Amino acid sequence: MEFCFSTFVVQLRAVNRVTLPSNSGSTLHGAVGHAFRRVECSRQRHDCQDCFLQDECIYYRYFLRTHHGKKQPVRPYIIEAPHGNPMVVEPGELISFMFILVGESLKHLLKFFAVFEAMGECGLGKGWRKGDGRCYLETVYCVGDEGYISLYPQKDRRAAMPAPLKRRWSEFCQPIDRPLEKIRVRFLTPTRIQLDGKLIDRVPFYALVARLLDRILDLDREYCGGGLSFPVEDLVKLAQSEVEIAEDRTAWYDWERYSSRQNSRMKFGGITGEIVYRGNLTPFIPYLLLGEYIHVGKQATFGNGTIKVDFL
Repeated sequence: MEFCFSTFVVQLRAVNRVTLPSNSGSTLHGAVGHAFRRVECSRQRHDCQDCFLQDECIYYRYFLRTHHGKKQPVRPYIIEAPHGNPMVVEPGELISFMFILVGESLKHLLKFFAVFEAMGECGLGKGWRKGDGRCYLETVYCVGDEGYISLYPQKDRRAAMPAPLKRRWSEFCQPIDRPLEKIRVRFLTPTRIQLDGKLIDRVPFYALVARLLDRILDLDREYCGGGLSFPVEDLVKLAQSEVEIAEDRTAWYDWERYSSRQNSRMKFGGITGEIVYRGNLTPFIPYLLLGEYIHVGKQATFGNGTIKVDFL
């Protein structure tokens, strides 16, 4: 399977008031997990870590699975939701967010529709345990560069659902028409880049490239068959020797979220703003353009690490 992904717009309509925090991707991530277990699990009262159905359970594979003694496996989905200000959605209004699925997870698209339905039934945001935040799934669109197709609801349930629009790695490898010596990378949501195991608040180009390559290859290995192969060490060395920071207008954005699964508050701050990089940038453009879709850095699944690249 070639590295591929699809982007969906999910729209839920509020039944009663829905109150979402400034970093709503985190709230939606928790709601997806809660609804996912409700939809998929046939042994609700059992501990997932000891369940003998782990190998058959996509909730466990996509949401809980760990590699003992190693870094946590990358997840095959990304939530892109409004970021920056708290949001109150009144009854009858729409809540919209983007949902990206990678590789094999696209085979389970109908299961994700059921998860989105269950999200609304369970409730979102403040007070959901008391019955607030109820909504229902209204539409799911699959979007591409040249348009969109409607996938939910299906007017004729006997008809086959249209195939989702897919983007593939080969599309990002098309040659560009000029050498690039300057780009601007905008960090639209908190981006958590590690260097030598520590979070950094100034991101040299080689650190950004290293984390992008890691993420692409991890997603490919886990969910797309592992067919990609990059000269990672050579690319990182090239980035370090031939690309520099020309302008840095980033700042650290600190925020935290409550994890009901871990019963604790967790800090997930990262940089936001923009950096202008200068140098031999042409070899890195495919990875950067793909990074606009799959994000970069830690906690990308609930919207961290959104980047946009401008050619200068």
